Amino acid sequence: NDWDKGQAGVGPFHVMQHNGVRTSAASAFLSKVMHDPQLDVVTGAQVSKIEIDSGGKSKNSAAKGVSYTKDGQAMTASIEDGGEIILAAGAVGSPHLLMLSGIGPKEHLKEHGIDCVADLPVGENLQDHPAAVVCFKVDKKVALTDEFKFFGISGIPSPMPLLKWLLGSKGPLTSVGCDYGGFFKTSEAKEDPDLQMRFIPALAQSPLGISNYKEYGEKWLSWPSGFTFQNICCRPKSKGYIRLKSSNYHDKPIISTGYLSSDEDVVSIRNGLKLSRKLGSSEQFKKYNPVELFPGPEVQSDEELDSYIRRSAHSANALVGSCKMGVDAKTCVVDPELRVNGVDALRVIDSSVMPVLPGGQTCSSTVMIAEKGADLLLDHA
Repeated sequence: NDWDKGQAGVGPFHVMQHNGVRTSAASAFLSKVMHDPQLDVVTGAQVSKIEIDSGGKSKNSAAKGVSYTKDGQAMTASIEDGGEIILAAGAVGSPHLLMLSGIGPKEHLKEHGIDCVADLPVGENLQDHPAAVVCFKVDKKVALTDEFKFFGISGIPSPMPLLKWLLGSKGPLTSVGCDYGGFFKTSEAKEDPDLQMRFIPALAQSPLGISNYKEYGEKWLSWPSGFTFQNICCRPKSKGYIRLKSSNYHDKPIISTGYLSSDEDVVSIRNGLKLSRKLGSSEQFKKYNPVELFPGPEVQSDEELDSYIRRSAHSANALVGSCKMGVDAKTCVVDPELRVNGVDALRVIDSSVMPVLPGGQTCSSTVMIAEKGADLLLDHA
């Protein structure tokens, strides 16, 4: 976390947290202006389309408002002359809404009966961090999850985590689940780290990533003890795409992550699995009597490890790139000021504009884009 040095190394991760509570853009920024008379926050609503007029002031089409539904009612919101619409629905939601509104690959829109307003590569260039885990069961009550059980006894909740949080904003309730980890070059040929490893002081009972959290929420009082290494290809070469399933905004888009379409990404994760095994069987962990659960001791050869990776690869939650920013209006969706090419009064300000996935978590990068976008809007006002 010393930005004056190289990225490689281990230690605590920076997290968005204040006084033991996770921080979001809403709690950090929006909450402070919720009562501003110039702001109207509408929740529980779904935007179905950006309304666009052809032939704006610059001979481009121009966004004029949005159509949305709330409580089953169709509604609209319009901008005044000189105003702008800001699309910030993320690397899946933003391209989906653009394409529903006629902004995207012309032939793809035609397939769904949507008139093309601007023929742009919307949905292309999707990037994410693929990951695979190595996890170990232990016979001692040392996991973070054990702290929520009274003296580690299954079925009996402990009051201590809540008391520690209420009295001092400390303790296991302040953990993000993967507070520590590191970045590694798995080959001397790598210019920058290609592997991010998250150490999770709890057992993954499934190799499929985030699904463990859902299951833990249902079985937390009986969750067995253990620890997990999540191995993330943090500079992947693979790319995917977002496509429309239909022209109905209720239908979720098609997401093709493109995970592991580059063999180089598989090698990075495979090397991470080997490093995880080395760490898990080290002297420091031996006193806990670890037994490998996934991939499992029967998985040894590179071919077997690669098969496990391809079966269990999951998202490390870093989707970006599907509304690529750049200077070439033919190959990019937005320009360097985040304006949608060929459509006036419309900007995309979220992680989807990143041309290249950062080699780490994308939250701070996304907030930076938002703050830069705010500056651009103020300059325009």
